[in-house]
Amino acid sequence: MSTAIASIDPPLAAATAAAASFAALESKLGYLDAADVERVRQAYRFADTAHLGQLRHSGEPYITHPIAVAAQCTEWKLDAHALMAALLHDAMEDCGVT
Repeated sequence: MSTAIASIDPPLAAATAAAASFAALESKLGYLDAADVERVRQAYRFADTAHLGQLRHSGEPYITHPIAVAAQCTEWKLDAHALMAALLHDAMEDCGVT
C-alpha cells in the first residue's frame, strides 16, 4: 500500500492559515454592526500586508498573533477601534508603519 504525501507550498499554506484564523475571528464579531465589521476587516488586510513574509518561530504566519490578540478582545466585547488596534499593534512595532 502506498501512502501519498501532499506537497504544500509554504506561502500558500501560510496564506491559508492566516485566512482561516481571520475567519475564526470574523465569526466572533456578531456583536458589531456591519460597518464596524468592515473596518475590522480593513485593519486585518492592512496588518496582513504589513506582516507579509514574516513567520513566527513555529513557522506560522506572524499575522496569527495579532489575530489572536483581537480574538481575545472579542471575549471582552471591545469595540471596533480596540479590535483594529489589536490587529495593527505589531505593524507599527515590527514593520516600520507609522
